[in-house]
Amino acid sequence: QLLQTVALDTTQLHRCVDMIRRQAGQLHRLVDDLLDLSHVIRDRLELKLERVDLRDAISTAIEATGEALKTHRHQLQVHVPAQPIELNADHVRLSQLFGNLLTNAVKYTPDGGRIELLIERNNQWVAVRVRDSGLGIAADHLPHLFEPFYQADSSLAHAHGGLGIGLALVRRIAQLHGGSVSVHSAGAGQGSEFMVRLPLMADGLPRSHRESVHAAAPVRAEHSLRILVADDNADVAETLSLSLRMRGHEVRVALDGEQALQLA
Repeated sequence: QLLQTVALDTTQLHRCVDMIRRQAGQLHRLVDDLLDLSHVIRDRLELKLERVDLRDAISTAIEATGEALKTHRHQLQVHVPAQPIELNADHVRLSQLFGNLLTNAVKYTPDGGRIELLIERNNQWVAVRVRDSGLGIAADHLPHLFEPFYQADSSLAHAHGGLGIGLALVRRIAQLHGGSVSVHSAGAGQGSEFMVRLPLMADGLPRSHRESVHAAAPVRAEHSLRILVADDNADVAETLSLSLRMRGHEVRVALDGEQALQLA
C-alpha cells in the first residue's frame, strides 16, 4: 500500500523492497515447512539418496542462517574434521535438518550469544551436536519438543514467525536416514544441546557432484534477441520479460495461446 500511495525517495523505496523480500522469504519457508509436515504426517517424505559429505550439508545450513547469525550478533564456533564424512543421504534434507537446528538456536539465544556445532565420529556412526547459550528448556517441555506444532515458548516463537514445525521435521529427516535426534538442557537460562546421530555409509555409492549456485546481478547479453514470453500467469510473464529486457533483449508478452500465435 505504501508503494502504491506514497511518493518515496530512493532510500525509503529500497527499505520497502527489502521488507517485501524478507517477508516473502519467511512466507516461502513457512509454506515449505507446512508441505513437508503434510508429507511427514502421511509418511510421504521422500529422500534422494546419494554419497554425500556431511561437511557440505552443514556448510549449506550455515550459509542459509548466516544473515540471522549476523543480525543477532551471535558467535558461531564450528568444529568439523578435515577428512570427508560420507553418508548415504539426501543433501537437501540434511541441510534442512541442520538449518532448522541452527535457526532454532538463533531464535532462542539472546543477542550476542554463543552457538557451537561439533562433529564426532565413532565407528559406524557420526554425531552432530548443536549447542547454544540461550534460554534453555524446562524439563517438562523436553519430551514434547519434537511433536508437530509444539512450542515451549509460544510468545517468542510467534514473534519470530515460527509454527512449531521445524523440530518435527528434524526428527523425521533423521529417522529416514536411519538416525535419531535427542535434546538436553539443564533448565531455564542454561542453554540447550541437540544431538543428531547418523549412520556412516559403506562403499559402493557414486559420489555426489555439486556446484554452488549464487545469485548474481543481471548481465547484459552480447547479442540482443527478439523473445516472445507466453504465460497465462501475468505476474510471471511481467517479471520474466522485465528481467530479459534488463539484459538487453527485445521482449513481447502474450497471456494466452491465441495471443502468443498472433504475436509470433
